[in-house]
Amino acid sequence: MKYRNTTFAFVTTIKPDADAAGKLLEYRPQDCYNNQGKYQLHQYGKGSFCRFRIPAKFSEPGVYLIMTQETVLYIGRCQNLAQRFNAGYGQISPRNCYIKGRETNCRINQLILAAIKKGKKLDLYFHQTDDFCALEAQLLAARNPPWNLA
Repeated sequence: MKYRNTTFAFVTTIKPDADAAGKLLEYRPQDCYNNQGKYQLHQYGKGSFCRFRIPAKFSEPGVYLIMTQETVLYIGRCQNLAQRFNAGYGQISPRNCYIKGRETNCRINQLILAAIKKGKKLDLYFHQTDDFCALEAQLLAARNPPWNLA
């Protein structure tokens, strides 16, 4: 798939965990944090989250796109795609829900959960490159997708 003159390969459709009946499983990791009284939840640390994984074989650096149909929702960069998704967006740790935690992980996970609950199909695409910072900046300068913060 071409996006802004860059070829992106299809990785997977993002599929959060569901029960046997197909109902999405939601969880609240923030309730399991040992230091709840010490920190406050950040603005994206409230509410429910989902869990999902992508194939571990995608361990290269590069730029990724989260898309629904033909629409790019989010552009991001990483040093290891599988780690970024499997230990970041797809598995929210309790600490990340609190101030000084990783707000982006919580925000993107909740956006994914909300989109899938609305029946949207989310696909992940990837372009492997060691120059991921420059490519991400170039793509974001050309267009700011709705899930990217300005």
